[in-house]
This record gives sequence, C-alpha cells and structure tokens, in this order.
Amino acid sequence: MKVEFRLHGYLTRYISCASLALDVPEDATVEEALNRLGLPERYGFAVFVNLEQHSLTTPLKPRDCVDLVPAEQGG
Repeated sequence: MKVEFRLHGYLTRYISCASLALDVPEDATVEEALNRLGLPERYGFAVFVNLEQHSLTTPLKPRDCVDLVPAEQGG
C-alpha cells in the first residue's frame, strides 16, 4: 500500500526530497515504514499521521500521510 511521508527541518538532509510516497506492507506500523527510509534512529522527532500526533507503533492505512517533525533545541 502507498503511504506519503513528509519530512521537515533537518530530516530532509537524509532523503533527497521533502515528500515521498513509500510502498509498505498492509498493516505496517510507522516504525516499520521508517526502517525503510533509513533515517538515523538517534534523532528525535514527532510523528503525525493525517495531521494528528501518533506514536511509532501506530498502524498505517492506505493513503495515510505521515509528517516527521524534528525536535528543535536552542536557547
């Protein structure tokens, strides 16, 4: 099934585009889909599925849109 991923902030350094459609198995979770993207695990980010905050264990459905928003620090 196709799921759209949109990367924000510094996460765009790891993928050549800010948005991409990813083909994942039925009933895949956000975490399983992220493993296919190859993002470094050490970075923290919030997960939004269809504009609502979710966890990495959230199961995905066809045509879901996943936004990955990095945690920002500074001062």
